[in-house]
Amino acid sequence: MNPQRRHVPRRGDALSVSVQLTQAADRVAAELQPMLGAEGLTAGQLGVLDAIGREGPMSLRDLGDRLYRSGPNMTIVVDNLERADLVRRVRSAIDRRVVLVENTTEGRRRLRRAFPAYARAIAAFMSPLGPAEQAQLARLCQKLKARPVAPRKSRSTSTTSSRSIHSRTRQE
Repeated sequence: MNPQRRHVPRRGDALSVSVQLTQAADRVAAELQPMLGAEGLTAGQLGVLDAIGREGPMSLRDLGDRLYRSGPNMTIVVDNLERADLVRRVRSAIDRRVVLVENTTEGRRRLRRAFPAYARAIAAFMSPLGPAEQAQLARLCQKLKARPVAPRKSRSTSTTSSRSIHSRTRQE
């Protein structure tokens, strides 16, 4: 066997399934971004506004954990939302060491305006799947998300430079 030959996933192979899942998520993002762009938002920004709108003010760490985003990515997303006056950082009244992110009046207004169209676009995208298939897909995604998370590498042991992280996340 040629050692330079690329791995060709077999049907049902975990790698093939992962590629299909990633491509489907990328397709959703590509179809929704023009609609979000018209509102001056990215999917990551809408996710932050929605999470805060549903659960109230949260720390950057809690937002990152909730949205499966890295700390540097959350910082950039929140910085951009703050520059647009859609969120603000405030000290926690319970523990002054903690900084929380909360939606501003404009952030709540933008969420109310953008989210219904976003939800309709997702429903349209998912329409080829019937209700039972959508429920099955949701269960499978929940099962994957429930896996234990590998511990984060410390900065000193990470092989990814902060420059490459920032170049990938700057767009959010």
